[in-house]
Amino acid sequence: MSCRSVEHPRFQIPHPRFHSAFRIPHSALVVLLLPFLALGAEPDLEKQVDTIVSKLRRASVEEVFAAERQLAGLGADAVPFLKTQLAKAQPPAQLALARALCSLGSPEETVKPLVALIEAGRAPELSVAAAAILAEEPARDLPATERELLRLADNAELAPEVARAVARALYFTATTEESLKKANATLRRLLVAAKDEAVRRECALALAEIDDFHPPVEDLLQAMAAEPTTAGRLARALVQNRNLKALLVKPKSREGSLNDRILDEVKSRIQLVHVEEPLPDQILVDAAAKGMFGALLRGEHPDRHSSYFDQEEWKKFREHIAGRYAGIGAVVQFMKHHDSGGTPLFTVVRPTYNGPAYKAGIRSYDRIIEVGGEPTTGKRPDEIIGLLRGKPGTEAVLAITRPGSTEKQTLKVTRADIEVPSVSSQLLPAKLGYVRLTAFSDSTAKDLSAALTALEKQGMLALVLDLRNNPGGQLQAAVEITDNFLKDNKLIVYTEGRNKRIAPREEYRTKDPTTHPDYPIAVLINGGSASASEIVAGALQDHQRAILIGQKTFGKGSVQKLFPLLATAGQSGMKITVAKYFLPSGRSIHGKGVAPDVKVSYKAPFTAKEFEHLRETGAFHRYAAAHWAKSKDTLARLAEFDNLDPAAYPEFDTWYKALAEEIGRDKARRLLRAWLRILAADGRGTEFACDPQEDNQLQRAILEVAKSIKGLDAKQIAEYRAFASQPLPKEEPDEDNGRPEGHPEE
Repeated sequence: MSCRSVEHPRFQIPHPRFHSAFRIPHSALVVLLLPFLALGAEPDLEKQVDTIVSKLRRASVEEVFAAERQLAGLGADAVPFLKTQLAKAQPPAQLALARALCSLGSPEETVKPLVALIEAGRAPELSVAAAAILAEEPARDLPATERELLRLADNAELAPEVARAVARALYFTATTEESLKKANATLRRLLVAAKDEAVRRECALALAEIDDFHPPVEDLLQAMAAEPTTAGRLARALVQNRNLKALLVKPKSREGSLNDRILDEVKSRIQLVHVEEPLPDQILVDAAAKGMFGALLRGEHPDRHSSYFDQEEWKKFREHIAGRYAGIGAVVQFMKHHDSGGTPLFTVVRPTYNGPAYKAGIRSYDRIIEVGGEPTTGKRPDEIIGLLRGKPGTEAVLAITRPGSTEKQTLKVTRADIEVPSVSSQLLPAKLGYVRLTAFSDSTAKDLSAALTALEKQGMLALVLDLRNNPGGQLQAAVEITDNFLKDNKLIVYTEGRNKRIAPREEYRTKDPTTHPDYPIAVLINGGSASASEIVAGALQDHQRAILIGQKTFGKGSVQKLFPLLATAGQSGMKITVAKYFLPSGRSIHGKGVAPDVKVSYKAPFTAKEFEHLRETGAFHRYAAAHWAKSKDTLARLAEFDNLDPAAYPEFDTWYKALAEEIGRDKARRLLRAWLRILAADGRGTEFACDPQEDNQLQRAILEVAKSIKGLDAKQIAEYRAFASQPLPKEEPDEDNGRPEGHPEE
């Protein structure tokens, strides 16, 4: 008998019938057979998954989670079959499959079906369970989870119990201040809106779960804690947990080694030999942590947006997130007046026109001399503001005087949550639309769309979008706003960081198939345009949808995430830059900004000092006292457009000659018109959106969009003739004109 073998590139196996000395060991045989056994096992796994899933068509939540444990018990080899079933399964089965995939470390494909299940709203208990899964690791660590929950939190059609579960999930996935605020605000809104006591108690428990014990949560928990019920036990546990966290971060628990030889030695030397009483460990540890973040600021790429919050700072930050501070709705500061004898008075510079102060009768430059019977003189501004603030619905009693009068008026102002509109608009002559965005908030995209629709109904032919001095805000608002003007599936912005798990490449694309018409667009930008403003401007520029006019933007294009510290039981934390924004062309915004297509620096018609001088000396008041009441319509029209003619103002020369200083007739006209615009805005209860008569950057934008409108000659429009007839200035060099000394905060 000859010796035969089976040839293999790496080894030879003797024929099994040959001598027993050449037989393969049993363990090796098992190893060789494993691949064949695995191939035979796959159909069994697929069948087991199918069997478990088929029983879940009408399952209860308890049965769903029991099935999830069975599915997860099949192990990692079952993941491909779980994913296949997830795409086609019924809602109860989707829950079990999604939870099993998360348990097996494969959460990436679970977010979309879970979100769809929540939005469907067919069975609230399943939607609540879906939200709970998204709030757990590892699904909550996915950037897509936070983004989708943030969007769901705005869905007014969700059932209250589902909205509550979504808000709770958003809190536990939150890595940004925006998400924390949204989660807390949603739960607070549900608590206030709840008429049923059981719903109020559920909201209170959810708020306590996210560490918000502000009134009335504490009282509701105390009432529940005395009950021998499940809710009572949960309330007691939440209160005990809050107290335990406080104990965990006592200074004593922070003593000991810093687990670094250099830091430990420095700490020991300071405490041992420094001339003053030794600083406790807690202060030195916090200082060391702050020092590490200081290194980021002093590094090759300075990062002023990352920071460490010690226990007190984190507490204040959380209170800022959770708290509701209602006020009267006014910009206030101490100012001198012509009739105050040189004593600064606490003055309303401008009321918020949709706020309670304006509704109660307060107007620009009214003086608040008492709040609740307490005089404002001698107090610090923050003390007075503290008196003006309070709970929504409570009343502030104010005593005011008006410029030129010593008569004290008493007004009752009902405090409210103040919402300053972030969108203002106006149809300019020749049917040119103007829209100004001052921030990117929850309602900005919706309000912008409404403003555009209104302008289009009036026949708008072109648009000037003003983003100057807009510090930014919500990324989603920037994406939705850009989506208004771009068609198809276009990239708007993407974020990417070094750590791909925390900050993978996230793309934001257009979704809305409907867009506003393809009218010409000019976008105004300057050094105060930051973050979300830069995304909108840069994306429209990259897609050649708009021309950018003004000055280079600020250059804030980094993404920060919040991280509570486990070492202090979440009682201190960090804000760390984890990624950067990139425009569709791939260029980074951060540290570079977005350059305009047409460089135009802003040339102010007068200085703030010149305006304040005429206001303080009473020149404005004297003219208004003599002419506003009897010539209101004429002066309001001149506030809109005065054709650059001082003679159009009643008795202008008489007023001008009485001025204490020679400032030039034309400048005096400009200053007087600025004051009349304040009076006109107070009278109609809305601000002027813009001033094409004095704003040279806006004038250039008007000329640029007018070029694209067939048959439009700006020189033939009375309001545009003066600047349209002038030769265009030469393109200016890059400079920081209009850039703030500090940095815009979102």
